[in-house]
Amino acid sequence: QQHRALADAEFVRQLVLNAVGKFSEVGNDDEISRLFSVYRMADFEAQTTELPDEFADLTVAIIEGKRVEIEYQHPARGLDTRIIRPQRAFRLGSVYYIGAHCERARAERTFRLDRIANYRVLGDDYPKDQ
Repeated sequence: QQHRALADAEFVRQLVLNAVGKFSEVGNDDEISRLFSVYRMADFEAQTTELPDEFADLTVAIIEGKRVEIEYQHPARGLDTRIIRPQRAFRLGSVYYIGAHCERARAERTFRLDRIANYRVLGDDYPKDQ
């Protein structure tokens, strides 16, 4: 199954191409920016923040570089267990997020704090480079 964001991005791309075709004066990206409201995800900055007190263990894991096992409630896939190494906490509006290295994905991932059903900080007996 194709990732939903990719399909959405392709749909928006087609919309833009169709709209641009209707404006003869549009010839490059600068003219598109001048005529349309153009936003990129990089334009939206998350506010780095401290986590609420009830997540003090996660704050310690970020500071000390510890691994954390989380049970994450994914909207489409349901409850999923992952091992992450949290690297930072940030907030967009009223929603808190954890930026972390996900061991399963072997990549940086973002997890909504309100979707972490349970978590536990793993002990020092786990090597840091996993």
